[in-house]
Amino acid sequence: EEYFKAKSLLFSSLREEGQVKAIINMDDPKGRVLEKITKASVVSYGLGDNCLLRAADINSSAEGLRFRLATPAGDVSITSSLFGQINAYNILAAAAVAFSLDIDLNTIARGIQRLTFVPGRLQPVKNKKGLSVFVDYAHSTDALEKVLQTLRQLTKGRLITVFGCGGDRDKGKRPDMGKVAGLYSDFAIITSDNPRGESPAKIADEIETGVKESGLKRIELDLSRKERGYAIILDRRKAINAAVKIAKKEDEDIILIAGKGHEKYQVIGNRKRYFDDIEEVELATS
Repeated sequence: EEYFKAKSLLFSSLREEGQVKAIINMDDPKGRVLEKITKASVVSYGLGDNCLLRAADINSSAEGLRFRLATPAGDVSITSSLFGQINAYNILAAAAVAFSLDIDLNTIARGIQRLTFVPGRLQPVKNKKGLSVFVDYAHSTDALEKVLQTLRQLTKGRLITVFGCGGDRDKGKRPDMGKVAGLYSDFAIITSDNPRGESPAKIADEIETGVKESGLKRIELDLSRKERGYAIILDRRKAINAAVKIAKKEDEDIILIAGKGHEKYQVIGNRKRYFDDIEEVELATS
């Protein structure tokens, strides 16, 4: 909510004179609020017919996205190696910005096709075990849910999620993030994000209340068992290692490591240390 308040101030400060445009996702309830409070010219995007730029005939698979981008200037076919509805919206947002700058549709389509991935955003991690591992910056309830929904649609085996919540930040979201992780994951590992000045164990306890509410049970890690459940491993390196150990390539399991994405550090107490989720996956699978 604090983040949205800050974003609202930005949109409400825009004026109708000049060339300033407000690029707004009209499928998001908060986006519709932003549309009402801004005086700038709105370039809307989404899946609905009421959007200026709209994605239609969406086809999403593990190989990527294909859809028809409908605009007032005509339609164009979009192909991307990015996948999932969350990236369909990201592509629409970028296309809306380009469209508002009078960039032609074919140039927009070519630019999107050349994009492989955004660092730290559903980024696949190549590894020697051939496991399907993704890192994502998702550190809010909404972002985590959207990423998990995307991976849930692609998962043929188990979806294993490693995540935590930052310290000295919005404490109210912790149970909510735990519940979302529990609802979409087959196995969830609660770990440390950037605990900062708070106790990592206390943060994990607050997350755990939400995981329990989802119906997941706390169980001991056992490589021979495949039951649904969750564990708490406060050491992030050990948590990533545990996820790698229980995932099975032959079962087509997917691992999501959420919360840090492109970040290459971890803040514990008043100490900031080097930590890279991608490197940790590579080490764990070597």
